[in-house]
Amino acid sequence: MGSGKRRERGPAARKARRAPKRVGLDAAVEWLTAAVAAAEPGDPDRVVLMADLGVAHQTRYEARGDLADLDRAVTAKAAALDAAPPDHPDRAVLLSNLGFSLLTRYRRGRAEEDLTRATEACEAAVAASPAGRPGRDRRLANLADCRHAWFERTGHLDDLRAALAAVTACSADPMRFADIGLLHLKAFEPAGAADDVHRAVGALESALAGLPADDPDRAAITAGLSQALLLRYRITHVPADLDRGVELGAEAAAGAGPDLPPWPAAVVEVHRARRGGGHPAELDPAGWEAATALHRVWFERTYDEHDRRLALDAATRGIERAPEGHPERPRLPAHLAFLHRAGYSHDGDPAHLGAAFDAARQAADTGLPEHLEALGDLHRVRYERTGDLADLHAAVALVGQALATAAPDHPDRASTATALSTAHRMRFHHTGAPEDVLIAVGTALTAAANGTAPPEPLNALGLAHVARFAHSADPDDLDRAVAAVRAAVDATPEGDPERPGRLSNLAIALHSRHTRTGDPKTCGRRSRRPPPRSTPGTTTARCSPTWPPSTSPATGSPATPVSWNGPSPPRSRPSPRALPGTPTAP
Repeated sequence: MGSGKRRERGPAARKARRAPKRVGLDAAVEWLTAAVAAAEPGDPDRVVLMADLGVAHQTRYEARGDLADLDRAVTAKAAALDAAPPDHPDRAVLLSNLGFSLLTRYRRGRAEEDLTRATEACEAAVAASPAGRPGRDRRLANLADCRHAWFERTGHLDDLRAALAAVTACSADPMRFADIGLLHLKAFEPAGAADDVHRAVGALESALAGLPADDPDRAAITAGLSQALLLRYRITHVPADLDRGVELGAEAAAGAGPDLPPWPAAVVEVHRARRGGGHPAELDPAGWEAATALHRVWFERTYDEHDRRLALDAATRGIERAPEGHPERPRLPAHLAFLHRAGYSHDGDPAHLGAAFDAARQAADTGLPEHLEALGDLHRVRYERTGDLADLHAAVALVGQALATAAPDHPDRASTATALSTAHRMRFHHTGAPEDVLIAVGTALTAAANGTAPPEPLNALGLAHVARFAHSADPDDLDRAVAAVRAAVDATPEGDPERPGRLSNLAIALHSRHTRTGDPKTCGRRSRRPPPRSTPGTTTARCSPTWPPSTSPATGSPATPVSWNGPSPPRSRPSPRALPGTPTAP
């Protein structure tokens, strides 16, 4: 048993305790079984002997894998706890040991009753262990394992937060920091909270700083930090996170030995593929999903067609190797949808759009907000091609559902609100329904006020204000449009693929305001970009004296539809997801 256990008394007990060292596991179980049978029910040694018998069966199970030993371990430990009085000095140890065996059996048989009993025992063990008492950290760790198992069973984030709380209460040491960091990575996947990524980076940095260079757990923790940095790059777009994340992934791969876990193996494969032009290695489904995510990170940074094709190849291989029900399988269609959508933006081939729809529908079956938004965005893109209003209705419904289900602190919430504003604005241009333009402005304001107001929501806010001007003829809307789009341009770096479109929008907004006021100072210089391509059912916005048409205040007739710019490339800030291959907490 753990720290604080009494020494048993009597010759039978002493002989039983010597047996494991002297003659092995079988003899230990035999001696302890005989000692328990010989002890009287009121003998104070009986509790200790039954507990030690349970430990012996557990040890033999771990050595041989015989489930009968695990069942006997649970039975003996439960009997020891039942025989112990409420004030037994080793009660916390007995509870924790029973909880550990029940959790082990749950992992083998997945019986919910075992997990329920394990959690109850571990909670009672922690409650019976005052702060500072020896062994409390181990009991907190057992409780964290139980809560994590509940999270894996039900997906309830509260259980994962409870596991984090238990680990955080442990004494500070490198492995505790590692557990905290890896649990925050797990929490990011369902919640999408940027704070989890930042905390994961900090905790894993602290863990690595306290570990010696030859520690056997160093490679797994390094891989976890690599993953956390790459996730943070997808949120913040700080190039240093990308560079260091890739560097640490390669370091983890170099120190992990021949049997690499998925994440470091994927880093090595991506390096080889980008240098050599293909994927020479074979990975398991988790490895291919990790490789796809890494190639996608590079593509989102470079928009290089070579990186997109490598990502497509990795995702396709992963789907081919992942059977139905595999935990990595639902993630791969989401990557494929994004990559085919990017291919359509690159060459306009309808086959890419069709393939993107097929993959996006599979991904949307998960119900995750980012997957619903992606499918809605595809409906919007198809509307731009065909002018079918049914696609706009579908886009509004799907993106609205995504925004409604996203966590309040989800890092992609602003982009989802932006997508919803765009869908409502486009539907207003098609139908003239005033409620659509009001929602477009409101959701864009929400998106632009979220966090640091990135350029994409500011651009959408400007477009929404111009659309509202077409309905209300309020000149303040044009002033707000110019201010928002100018802020979007100022926040968009040179070389960004979105910058030309935003400059075009700014030129149009300035000229529209000039047309309204007649003051040449309000017009500014024309954009050199050609007028945007019109879409079915729309009129292309041009710098002309008659644009933009307004709704007649007397009749309330809808404004002539206006399309600001044609099909755009994939958003430069896609929905971040927990990259696969998360190392198991040591």
